[in-house]
Formats: sequence, C-alpha cells, structure tokens
Amino acid sequence: MKNPFLEFTKDKKVGFFGIGRSNVALMGLLAEEGREVTLRDEGKIDPTKIPKSLRVAGIYEGEAARQGIDEDILITSPSVRRERLG
Repeated sequence: MKNPFLEFTKDKKVGFFGIGRSNVALMGLLAEEGREVTLRDEGKIDPTKIPKSLRVAGIYEGEAARQGIDEDILITSPSVRRERLG
C-alpha cells in the first residue's frame, strides 16, 4: 500500500520549520525515500536531531529562517505559530 503522505509530497519542495522532536520521524521517512528537504529554525539547529541519511538542500537559522520561504510544503513544529512566518 502506498503512503499517502509520500504520494502527496512527491516532486514537491518540502521544508521543515522548527527542528525538534516532533518532526524527527517524518524526516526519517523522507530520508528513507531519498527526498531532499530544507531545514529552518529560529534558533540553532542541532545536527544530532537530523537523520544522517536525510538529503538537506539548505539550512536556515535565526532571522534567515523566515526569509525567502519558497517550499511547496512547509511542515512546522507545534511551537511555530503561522503569524511568526510572515
């Protein structure tokens, strides 16, 4: 059976905003599929939270995290409020 999330995200630019525990499993799933993602966080991104096999297109931290958001799908951690994204 095909995974609906993987089908939905196929051929789309996927990014994560807020790199914490809540999205680690999802990052792992995308890593298993060889997908490339961008990582954004208002703080410093802890590299130990990123699956080693994840293909990372870009890392944006601090003020840069909210600039130039162009992903088709941006997955946010629960602590990120939409109004903070600009």
